[in-house]
Amino acid sequence: DQWRRQRAIINPTFSILKMKRMLPIIDDCMATLIMKIEECTKTSSESFDIYKLYKSLTMDLIWRCCFGIKTNMQNNPNDPYLKRSQEVFARENSAYLATLLTIFIPELRPTWLACHCWLNYIKVNLRRLLPMGEKLIEDDPNEWLKDNVECFIRQAHLSHSHNHNNNINDCNDNITKSTDLIHLMLDATEKNSTDTNQDDSNERVLSLNEVKQNIYLFMIAGYETASTALAYVTHMLATHVDEQKKLQNHIDSFLKVYGVLDHEIINKMEYLDWFIRETLRMYPITPIIINRECAEQIDLPGIG
Repeated sequence: DQWRRQRAIINPTFSILKMKRMLPIIDDCMATLIMKIEECTKTSSESFDIYKLYKSLTMDLIWRCCFGIKTNMQNNPNDPYLKRSQEVFARENSAYLATLLTIFIPELRPTWLACHCWLNYIKVNLRRLLPMGEKLIEDDPNEWLKDNVECFIRQAHLSHSHNHNNNINDCNDNITKSTDLIHLMLDATEKNSTDTNQDDSNERVLSLNEVKQNIYLFMIAGYETASTALAYVTHMLATHVDEQKKLQNHIDSFLKVYGVLDHEIINKMEYLDWFIRETLRMYPITPIIINRECAEQIDLPGIG
């Protein structure tokens, strides 16, 4: 019921019309990626790791589409948002280990999470109390991410409450106007609360904590999955030159007719769709950390 309620509120956020509002952001990020690839091919005749560029691209898209924050992470590998985000998803992170243990032995999930929380609690206090703690013990990237996400959500909530979109400068000066996912989710929440009776309006509104959880899910589901899929598609293009030329001619034919490729035109590109689907069939992207757990026992008719 909780999942169904949240889906009913959030699904309007991902309508085609609202997703179109993010196309300029995506185009801008892609233009930066193309420029970086051109730089890599001009400065060196040797091969280069395009997967790193794809990871920077997807994280750039996530921060801009989720929070409206324009970073420079594709051009600056030391960008704090990029470094911190990559630390969160690094396999050395204790949260990653806790996630794996939860997947393999879900019955002990409370134990794994409790251990992770206690380790972080000890680490934070040692870092704060020891004379050289800040130099010897690194701060937790998960806490940094959590604090920033909560800060941006509070700002977006205040901007909706007071209608002051120009005053969102407390956490980051680069926050752009409200085409980001947080504002779209709050828009959907606000619309649902006005469209329903007062008795069940609370059921049609996401709490700030639920908004935060869904933003986390968006980040987790979109980072390595999208960048890995792009890497596999690039690998297939590089190793199948005939298919590469055929796909290029297919795209050029649409460019010749329409001039610009928008959402509707891309949906008409059957061969592009076939190529991506075949790549994902050969190299499926397994969502290791996105899993579901049955909340209660259900008897399926005819199965028992």
